[in-house]
Amino acid sequence: MTPTKLKLSPEQRALVGAVRDLSRDMDFRGNSIKYMDGTYPWENLDALAKIGVLGMSIPEEYGGMNLPVFDTALVLEEVAKGCYATAMGLMGMLGVQVRVISTYAPEHMKQDILPKVAAGKAHLAVCMTEPHAGTDVPNYKTNTTIKDHHAVVNGVKTLISRANEAEWFVVFTRINGSPGRHGIGCVLVNRHYPGFEVTARYHTMGGEYLAEIQFNNVEVPLENVILHEGGMKQLMSAFNTQRCLNPSVSLGMAEAAFEEAVKYVRERTIRGQA
Repeated sequence: MTPTKLKLSPEQRALVGAVRDLSRDMDFRGNSIKYMDGTYPWENLDALAKIGVLGMSIPEEYGGMNLPVFDTALVLEEVAKGCYATAMGLMGMLGVQVRVISTYAPEHMKQDILPKVAAGKAHLAVCMTEPHAGTDVPNYKTNTTIKDHHAVVNGVKTLISRANEAEWFVVFTRINGSPGRHGIGCVLVNRHYPGFEVTARYHTMGGEYLAEIQFNNVEVPLENVILHEGGMKQLMSAFNTQRCLNPSVSLGMAEAAFEEAVKYVRERTIRGQA
């Protein structure tokens, strides 16, 4: 079977070229070392927002470009060639969380949140992993109780990216204690809601900080419960997009490592010889 060679469209080449030029002009690769201590690459993400990249996954009516997943993967690959921390920060505006909001959130919340994300004014995070369950959904303990006029979230999530930078969190949660996968839905939580607390931080080898978040009787409006029991299928449909995007970051980093290795071999001298 002959492998199919992908051919980029002129629009895709222009998009990747614009990102490559920005990465070069701002020296993403040369400056990437300063993010190894967990510093968030705000300036890089702000610059990407100005050329429309943060709105790639957002529908046009909310200020985005609504581009295909493949285009998004191409951009993430190019960003990752320069800076892993920037690529992972960008993932928060292109991955599962923005797709869940743009598909399932109430219209007025879409109008409030999504234009800010596209402009780089609001960052997002997803809360899935739990301390004793990992991503084993049937064993999730975080629970949201639906009351008459609001909902109450209780539980702990861990290994969360952008916990100190994101404004909105897409939280995978059990609804009213319903068991198994069928009991899982989704709630939008703002970091300023009382009872939301970042309780631990873990520094990774790549420089990014991951965190533990506790939800202690966090009251949210009923409209923030954007998926009720039985919502797991919809959540996984949105998450499958991210499965396509994650490898593009690894590919970009591998390409950068290869480029640096070739550059070193060509420049080094041994016993006076190149």
